[in-house]
Amino acid sequence: MQMENELLIKTLKNTGLFETPESDLRDLFALKTSGREAFLLSCYGNTSCRCYYLYSDEILITPCKEEGLLTIPQAPLGFVRIEDIPEVFSSLPALDLMKKDRKLLDKVLKEDKYIVFKNSRKCEYCSERTKRQYYRRYREEILDLRREAVKRGIDPLNVLVVDGKLSLEHEGFLTPYLAGVKLRERKYLVSGTSLGIAGGDLFAYRAEDFGSGAFLAGLIVGIEEIEKGTSEPSTCIIEDEAQVRVCDSHHGINQVAGYLLGSREYFRKGFVTAPLMAEYQIKEAEKRGVGVITFNEEGEIIFVDGKEMSSERQSEIINEVKNLAYLAREYFNFLLQKL
Repeated sequence: MQMENELLIKTLKNTGLFETPESDLRDLFALKTSGREAFLLSCYGNTSCRCYYLYSDEILITPCKEEGLLTIPQAPLGFVRIEDIPEVFSSLPALDLMKKDRKLLDKVLKEDKYIVFKNSRKCEYCSERTKRQYYRRYREEILDLRREAVKRGIDPLNVLVVDGKLSLEHEGFLTPYLAGVKLRERKYLVSGTSLGIAGGDLFAYRAEDFGSGAFLAGLIVGIEEIEKGTSEPSTCIIEDEAQVRVCDSHHGINQVAGYLLGSREYFRKGFVTAPLMAEYQIKEAEKRGVGVITFNEEGEIIFVDGKEMSSERQSEIINEVKNLAYLAREYFNFLLQKL
Protein backbone atom coordinates (compact mmCIF):
# COMPACT_ATOMS: atom_id res chain seq x y z
CA MET A 1 0.00 0.00 0.00
CA GLN A 2 2.78 2.42 0.90
CA MET A 3 4.58 1.86 -2.43
CA GLU A 4 1.30 2.31 -4.31
CA ASN A 5 0.63 5.62 -2.57
CA GLU A 6 4.16 6.81 -3.28
CA LEU A 7 3.62 6.14 -7.00
CA LEU A 8 0.35 8.08 -6.99
CA ILE A 9 2.04 10.95 -5.16
CA LYS A 10 4.94 11.10 -7.64
CA THR A 11 2.58 10.98 -10.62
CA LEU A 12 0.35 13.77 -9.35
CA LYS A 13 3.39 15.91 -8.48
CA ASN A 14 4.61 15.44 -12.05
CA THR A 15 1.48 17.19 -13.35
CA GLY A 16 2.87 20.37 -11.76
CA LEU A 17 -0.49 20.88 -10.01
CA PHE A 18 0.29 19.16 -6.70
CA GLU A 19 3.13 19.76 -4.25
CA THR A 20 4.64 18.42 -1.04
CA PRO A 21 2.98 19.80 2.13
CA GLU A 22 4.81 21.93 4.66
CA SER A 23 7.48 19.97 6.54
CA ASP A 24 5.50 19.80 9.80
CA LEU A 25 2.47 18.30 8.01
CA ARG A 26 4.12 15.63 5.85
CA ASP A 27 3.50 12.84 8.34
CA LEU A 28 -0.25 13.52 8.09
CA PHE A 29 -0.87 14.61 4.48
CA ALA A 30 0.49 13.23 1.20
CA LEU A 31 0.01 16.26 -1.07
CA LYS A 32 -1.18 19.83 -1.19
CA THR A 33 -3.09 21.39 -4.09
CA SER A 34 -5.62 24.05 -4.98
CA GLY A 35 -9.30 23.66 -4.19
CA ARG A 36 -9.91 23.59 -7.94
CA GLU A 37 -7.68 20.59 -8.66
CA ALA A 38 -8.87 18.67 -5.61
CA PHE A 39 -12.46 19.09 -6.79
CA LEU A 40 -11.64 18.07 -10.37
CA LEU A 41 -9.65 15.05 -9.20
CA SER A 42 -12.74 13.97 -7.28
CA CYS A 43 -15.14 14.62 -10.16
CA TYR A 44 -13.15 12.72 -12.77
CA GLY A 45 -11.89 9.82 -10.71
CA ASN A 46 -13.17 6.38 -11.58
CA THR A 47 -16.37 5.29 -9.81
CA SER A 48 -14.31 2.89 -7.68
CA CYS A 49 -12.70 5.90 -6.02
CA ARG A 50 -14.37 7.55 -3.03
CA CYS A 51 -13.41 11.14 -2.28
CA TYR A 52 -14.68 13.23 0.59
CA TYR A 53 -13.95 16.31 2.67
CA LEU A 54 -13.99 16.07 6.49
CA TYR A 55 -16.94 18.35 7.22
CA SER A 56 -17.77 17.28 10.79
CA ASP A 57 -17.63 14.36 13.21
CA GLU A 58 -20.90 13.10 11.71
CA ILE A 59 -20.87 14.24 8.08
CA LEU A 60 -18.50 14.01 5.10
CA ILE A 61 -18.90 16.24 2.04
CA THR A 62 -18.62 14.41 -1.31
CA PRO A 63 -18.01 16.22 -4.63
CA CYS A 64 -20.57 15.46 -7.30
CA LYS A 65 -19.28 13.92 -10.52
CA GLU A 66 -19.82 15.72 -13.81
CA GLU A 67 -22.92 13.77 -14.79
CA GLY A 68 -24.47 14.69 -11.45
CA LEU A 69 -23.79 18.38 -12.04
CA LEU A 70 -25.68 18.13 -15.32
CA THR A 71 -28.64 16.09 -14.08
CA ILE A 72 -29.18 16.65 -10.35
CA PRO A 73 -30.86 20.00 -9.65
CA GLN A 74 -30.06 20.22 -5.94
CA ALA A 75 -26.35 20.97 -5.41
CA PRO A 76 -22.79 20.26 -6.63
CA LEU A 77 -21.90 18.62 -3.31
CA GLY A 78 -23.36 15.75 -1.35
CA PHE A 79 -22.94 14.32 2.11
CA VAL A 80 -22.59 10.93 3.73
CA ARG A 81 -22.68 10.10 7.39
CA ILE A 82 -19.56 8.74 9.04
CA GLU A 83 -21.39 5.57 10.10
CA ASP A 84 -22.22 4.78 6.44
CA ILE A 85 -18.60 4.41 5.25
CA PRO A 86 -17.08 2.52 3.60
CA GLU A 87 -19.73 -0.22 3.36
CA VAL A 88 -22.41 2.18 2.14
CA PHE A 89 -21.36 5.25 0.21
CA SER A 90 -24.52 6.75 -1.24
CA SER A 91 -24.35 10.52 -1.60
CA LEU A 92 -27.21 12.87 -0.81
CA PRO A 93 -27.42 16.50 -2.01
CA ALA A 94 -25.99 18.91 0.54
CA LEU A 95 -28.51 21.65 -0.20
CA ASP A 96 -29.46 22.11 3.47
CA LEU A 97 -25.80 22.44 4.44
CA MET A 98 -25.25 25.06 1.74
CA LYS A 99 -28.29 27.03 2.86
CA LYS A 100 -26.91 27.14 6.38
CA ASP A 101 -23.46 28.17 5.19
CA ARG A 102 -23.52 30.13 1.91
CA LYS A 103 -19.72 30.18 1.85
CA LEU A 104 -19.44 26.40 1.93
CA LEU A 105 -19.16 25.98 -1.84
CA ASP A 106 -16.49 28.69 -2.19
CA LYS A 107 -14.55 27.10 0.64
CA VAL A 108 -14.59 23.71 -1.07
CA LEU A 109 -13.74 25.05 -4.51
CA LYS A 110 -11.27 27.83 -3.83
CA GLU A 111 -9.25 27.15 -0.68
CA ASP A 112 -6.07 25.03 -0.84
CA LYS A 113 -6.53 21.39 0.07
CA TYR A 114 -4.41 18.70 1.71
CA ILE A 115 -4.68 15.19 0.22
CA VAL A 116 -4.77 11.95 2.20
CA PHE A 117 -4.74 8.56 0.45
CA LYS A 118 -6.72 5.70 1.95
CA ASN A 119 -6.95 2.20 0.52
CA SER A 120 -9.98 0.55 2.07
CA ARG A 121 -10.36 -3.10 1.23
CA LYS A 122 -13.55 -4.92 0.33
CA CYS A 123 -14.99 -7.24 2.95
CA GLU A 124 -17.55 -9.07 0.82
CA TYR A 125 -16.16 -12.49 1.79
CA CYS A 126 -15.54 -11.65 5.43
CA SER A 127 -17.75 -12.70 8.31
CA GLU A 128 -20.22 -10.11 9.59
CA ARG A 129 -18.18 -9.73 12.75
CA THR A 130 -14.96 -9.09 10.78
CA LYS A 131 -16.78 -6.57 8.58
CA ARG A 132 -18.10 -4.65 11.58
CA GLN A 133 -14.67 -4.59 13.18
CA TYR A 134 -12.99 -3.41 10.00
CA TYR A 135 -15.53 -0.65 9.28
CA ARG A 136 -15.45 0.51 12.89
CA ARG A 137 -11.67 0.78 12.70
CA TYR A 138 -11.88 2.65 9.36
CA ARG A 139 -14.33 5.20 10.79
CA GLU A 140 -12.14 5.70 13.85
CA GLU A 141 -9.16 6.39 11.58
CA ILE A 142 -11.16 9.04 9.69
CA LEU A 143 -12.27 10.70 12.93
CA ASP A 144 -8.69 10.58 14.29
CA LEU A 145 -7.50 12.24 11.08
CA ARG A 146 -10.06 15.01 11.46
CA ARG A 147 -9.13 15.65 15.09
CA GLU A 148 -5.43 15.70 14.27
CA ALA A 149 -6.02 18.22 11.48
CA VAL A 150 -7.86 20.50 13.92
CA LYS A 151 -5.04 20.12 16.45
CA ARG A 152 -2.54 21.29 13.83
CA GLY A 153 -4.60 24.29 12.80
CA ILE A 154 -5.98 22.85 9.54
CA ASP A 155 -9.67 23.30 8.75
CA PRO A 156 -10.92 19.71 8.22
CA LEU A 157 -12.97 20.90 5.25
CA ASN A 158 -9.63 21.60 3.58
CA VAL A 159 -8.67 17.92 3.83
CA LEU A 160 -9.65 15.67 0.92
CA VAL A 161 -9.54 11.92 1.51
CA VAL A 162 -8.97 9.93 -1.69
CA ASP A 163 -9.95 6.32 -1.13
CA GLY A 164 -9.05 4.12 -4.08
CA LYS A 165 -6.67 1.42 -5.14
CA LEU A 166 -4.23 1.30 -8.04
CA SER A 167 -4.87 -1.90 -9.98
CA LEU A 168 -3.75 -3.45 -13.26
CA GLU A 169 -6.90 -5.60 -13.42
CA HIS A 170 -9.41 -2.74 -13.15
CA GLU A 171 -9.82 0.75 -14.57
CA GLY A 172 -7.72 3.19 -12.58
CA PHE A 173 -9.23 6.02 -10.56
CA LEU A 174 -6.32 8.34 -11.40
CA THR A 175 -6.11 7.86 -15.16
CA PRO A 176 -9.32 9.67 -16.30
CA TYR A 177 -8.25 12.80 -14.41
CA LEU A 178 -4.68 12.44 -15.64
CA ALA A 179 -5.87 12.12 -19.25
CA GLY A 180 -8.03 15.20 -18.76
CA VAL A 181 -5.11 17.21 -17.39
CA LYS A 182 -2.89 16.37 -20.37
CA LEU A 183 -5.64 17.23 -22.87
CA ARG A 184 -6.56 20.41 -20.99
CA GLU A 185 -2.93 21.48 -21.41
CA ARG A 186 -3.51 21.15 -25.16
CA LYS A 187 -6.49 23.54 -25.06
CA TYR A 188 -9.25 20.92 -25.05
CA LEU A 189 -12.56 21.11 -23.23
CA VAL A 190 -12.65 17.76 -21.39
CA SER A 191 -15.96 16.14 -20.54
CA GLY A 192 -17.58 12.85 -19.64
CA THR A 193 -20.41 13.81 -22.00
CA SER A 194 -20.38 12.46 -25.54
CA LEU A 195 -22.40 14.22 -28.21
CA GLY A 196 -21.56 11.81 -30.97
CA ILE A 197 -21.44 8.14 -29.93
CA ALA A 198 -22.27 5.69 -27.19
CA GLY A 199 -19.15 4.31 -25.54
CA GLY A 200 -15.91 5.83 -24.38
CA ASP A 201 -15.18 7.20 -20.92
CA LEU A 202 -13.96 10.72 -21.62
CA PHE A 203 -14.25 13.15 -24.51
CA ALA A 204 -12.25 16.22 -25.50
CA TYR A 205 -13.27 19.06 -27.81
CA ARG A 206 -11.26 21.99 -29.14
CA ALA A 207 -12.65 24.88 -31.18
CA GLU A 208 -10.68 27.22 -33.42
CA ASP A 209 -10.83 30.07 -30.87
CA PHE A 210 -9.69 28.26 -27.68
CA GLY A 211 -6.78 29.92 -25.92
CA SER A 212 -6.86 27.46 -23.03
CA GLY A 213 -8.53 24.23 -21.99
CA ALA A 214 -10.85 23.24 -19.14
CA PHE A 215 -12.88 20.44 -17.60
CA LEU A 216 -16.62 20.83 -18.14
CA ALA A 217 -17.24 20.45 -14.39
CA GLY A 218 -14.80 23.31 -13.81
CA LEU A 219 -16.73 25.53 -16.22
CA ILE A 220 -20.05 24.64 -14.60
CA VAL A 221 -19.02 25.58 -11.07
CA GLY A 222 -17.00 28.61 -12.16
CA ILE A 223 -13.46 27.55 -11.20
CA GLU A 224 -12.25 27.38 -14.81
CA GLU A 225 -12.82 29.29 -18.01
CA ILE A 226 -11.71 28.97 -21.62
CA GLU A 227 -9.72 31.96 -22.76
CA LYS A 228 -10.05 33.35 -26.26
CA GLY A 229 -7.21 32.49 -28.59
CA THR A 230 -6.25 30.53 -31.67
CA SER A 231 -6.29 26.75 -31.92
CA GLU A 232 -6.81 23.92 -34.35
CA PRO A 233 -10.33 22.36 -34.09
CA SER A 234 -10.22 18.76 -32.90
CA THR A 235 -12.31 16.11 -31.15
CA CYS A 236 -11.07 13.11 -29.14
CA ILE A 237 -12.56 10.00 -27.58
CA ILE A 238 -10.73 8.40 -24.64
CA GLU A 239 -11.09 4.88 -23.26
CA ASP A 240 -10.01 4.34 -19.66
CA GLU A 241 -8.86 0.73 -19.58
CA ALA A 242 -7.44 -1.85 -17.20
CA GLN A 243 -3.76 -2.30 -18.02
CA VAL A 244 -4.14 -6.04 -18.61
CA ARG A 245 -6.81 -5.42 -21.29
CA VAL A 246 -5.11 -2.70 -23.34
CA CYS A 247 -4.31 -5.11 -26.20
CA ASP A 248 -7.34 -7.35 -25.74
CA SER A 249 -9.36 -8.06 -28.89
CA HIS A 250 -12.51 -6.46 -27.45
CA HIS A 251 -11.02 -3.73 -25.24
CA GLY A 252 -8.44 -0.98 -25.14
CA ILE A 253 -6.82 -0.18 -28.46
CA ASN A 254 -9.31 -2.17 -30.54
CA GLN A 255 -12.20 -0.59 -28.68
CA VAL A 256 -10.93 2.92 -29.44
CA ALA A 257 -10.40 2.04 -33.11
CA GLY A 258 -14.00 0.78 -33.24
CA TYR A 259 -15.31 3.95 -31.60
CA LEU A 260 -13.53 6.14 -34.16
CA LEU A 261 -14.97 4.15 -37.03
CA GLY A 262 -18.45 4.06 -35.51
CA SER A 263 -18.54 7.79 -34.80
CA ARG A 264 -18.67 8.52 -38.54
CA GLU A 265 -16.12 11.33 -38.37
CA TYR A 266 -17.52 12.77 -35.13
CA PHE A 267 -14.21 12.09 -33.40
CA ARG A 268 -10.89 12.72 -35.09
CA LYS A 269 -8.55 11.20 -32.49
CA GLY A 270 -8.65 8.33 -30.06
CA PHE A 271 -6.69 7.65 -26.86
CA VAL A 272 -6.34 4.73 -24.49
CA THR A 273 -5.36 5.48 -20.91
CA ALA A 274 -4.27 2.96 -18.28
CA PRO A 275 -1.73 2.88 -15.45
CA LEU A 276 1.75 1.45 -16.04
CA MET A 277 1.31 0.57 -19.71
CA ALA A 278 4.11 -1.66 -21.01
CA GLU A 279 6.35 -0.61 -23.88
CA TYR A 280 4.84 -3.17 -26.24
CA GLN A 281 1.35 -1.84 -25.47
CA ILE A 282 2.42 1.73 -26.23
CA LYS A 283 4.03 0.63 -29.50
CA GLU A 284 0.91 -1.32 -30.50
CA ALA A 285 -1.24 1.75 -29.88
CA GLU A 286 1.12 3.94 -31.94
CA LYS A 287 1.03 1.40 -34.77
CA ARG A 288 -2.77 1.62 -34.82
CA GLY A 289 -2.77 5.42 -34.67
CA VAL A 290 -4.26 5.43 -31.16
CA GLY A 291 -2.87 7.90 -28.63
CA VAL A 292 -1.59 6.91 -25.17
CA ILE A 293 -1.80 8.56 -21.77
CA THR A 294 -0.15 6.58 -18.97
CA PHE A 295 2.49 6.75 -16.24
CA ASN A 296 5.44 4.52 -15.39
CA GLU A 297 6.84 3.18 -12.13
CA GLU A 298 8.79 6.40 -11.57
CA GLY A 299 5.58 8.43 -11.79
CA GLU A 300 6.61 9.93 -15.15
CA ILE A 301 3.62 10.80 -17.31
CA ILE A 302 3.75 9.47 -20.88
CA PHE A 303 1.71 11.20 -23.58
CA VAL A 304 1.65 9.94 -27.17
CA ASP A 305 -0.64 11.91 -29.46
CA GLY A 306 -3.20 10.05 -31.55
CA LYS A 307 -3.31 10.17 -35.33
CA GLU A 308 -5.60 12.91 -36.63
CA MET A 309 -8.36 11.65 -38.90
CA SER A 310 -10.08 13.79 -41.49
CA SER A 311 -13.59 15.04 -40.78
CA GLU A 312 -16.11 17.42 -42.24
CA ARG A 313 -18.25 17.58 -39.08
CA GLN A 314 -16.00 19.51 -36.69
CA SER A 315 -17.88 22.81 -36.73
CA GLU A 316 -21.11 20.93 -36.02
CA ILE A 317 -19.89 19.23 -32.86
CA ILE A 318 -17.85 22.19 -31.60
CA ASN A 319 -20.91 24.44 -31.68
CA GLU A 320 -22.88 21.81 -29.77
CA VAL A 321 -20.15 21.62 -27.12
CA LYS A 322 -20.04 25.39 -26.74
CA ASN A 323 -23.80 25.42 -26.24
CA LEU A 324 -23.53 22.61 -23.66
CA ALA A 325 -20.85 24.45 -21.68
CA TYR A 326 -22.78 27.74 -21.75
CA LEU A 327 -26.13 26.21 -20.77
CA ALA A 328 -24.60 24.09 -18.00
CA ARG A 329 -22.96 27.17 -16.48
CA GLU A 330 -26.15 29.25 -16.73
CA TYR A 331 -28.14 26.44 -15.09
CA PHE A 332 -25.66 26.25 -12.23
CA ASN A 333 -25.87 30.02 -11.69
CA PHE A 334 -29.65 29.68 -11.56
CA LEU A 335 -29.37 27.01 -8.85
CA LEU A 336 -27.05 29.17 -6.73
CA GLN A 337 -29.54 32.04 -6.85
CA LYS A 338 -32.15 29.69 -5.41
CA LEU A 339 -30.08 28.88 -2.32
